Amino acid sequence: MSDSADVRSIASKGTVRQYGTDARAAKDPFAFALPGSPEFSVPEPDAGTVMDIEEAKTSRQVLKLFLGDDYPNLVEYLEPLHPDVLVDLAQDISRHFGLFDTDAAGNRADRRRRDRHRR
Repeated sequence: MSDSADVRSIASKGTVRQYGTDARAAKDPFAFALPGSPEFSVPEPDAGTVMDIEEAKTSRQVLKLFLGDDYPNLVEYLEPLHPDVLVDLAQDISRHFGLFDTDAAGNRADRRRRDRHRR
């Protein structure tokens, strides 16, 4: 049987998985504050934003995608803080929405931090 025949056979049995047809409840926004800052609220990203976040190469890009128009307001409070705050914030937002393997990302960040301290 060909691959396309297999797919048709599965479809005729009603076992084709459908995605995006059921309305899922949105996760609560991720709310946080930094020392001296107002409260920030990050809404759950849509699939397009998640794909952009996955392709982002820097923490700055990730936070810009998560925060959108609020990012410039965050920068003045974030920049003077220890770099760990940046890593922790990006990981916590990702973890809140169930995105990525934040533990692996955290391990990479921990390795970079240890390497900096060895120098």
